[in-house]
Amino acid sequence: MTMHGYNELGEGDYCAVYSSIEAFDVASEASDSEVRRTQRILEEVAKNGRKDLNEQMFKLEGRFPSGSIKLGEVAVYTTKVNALRIYCGFLTIKGRRLLCVEAAIKKQNKADQAQLKRVAKKLGKQFDEYG
Repeated sequence: MTMHGYNELGEGDYCAVYSSIEAFDVASEASDSEVRRTQRILEEVAKNGRKDLNEQMFKLEGRFPSGSIKLGEVAVYTTKVNALRIYCGFLTIKGRRLLCVEAAIKKQNKADQAQLKRVAKKLGKQFDEYG
């Protein structure tokens, strides 16, 4: 499946993982160890979902309005590895479960509510366009 502005990073039994081009660019600014640890977490999600990950690895930040009438609110998750933050959410499009990823480099530990809302809106846009 092709989604404009996103690249497929991999696929497992649970879901496929897509990264926005912007997220890929942001992650490239992180250290190699941060990127490797984040990749391992996303690979685990792709294979088995969230069940084997603790909240430090893959945290539900909340449900936010997607801006999509068809989708409504969407759950937004974060993966934190030092300063690298990966924001993501699950969508089901054409029978496939997808994890769509955004990223940021942050200095503080507290979740940025504006960033979480932006991610939800992007998920809604993807759902409206491809769902």
